[in-house]
Amino acid sequence: MQTPRSRSAWSLALTGGTASLGIPYKNAFQLLPKTLGGEPVKYIILDDESKPDNAAKNARKFRYEDKVDAMMGSAGVPSTMPWSRSRLKPRRR
Repeated sequence: MQTPRSRSAWSLALTGGTASLGIPYKNAFQLLPKTLGGEPVKYIILDDESKPDNAAKNARKFRYEDKVDAMMGSAGVPSTMPWSRSRLKPRRR
């Protein structure tokens, strides 16, 4: 199999108070295509445990370590705010 050229990352509440929102998203990953435009894609999912600090930590990991092409944050508002602020900082290459 080819190495994925496209990486999409998702920080979801799979545990904690808003897990009822994150678990259906995780289950939906089974329906996503394995390729985009004929190229393999890698989906990365991390649990933010319904904690805002973990959501921000996941966003920084996706951006600076995993160097993903796209990311989606948590469905819970408390986790979304720090997550969105953490990804607005300029990316250094």
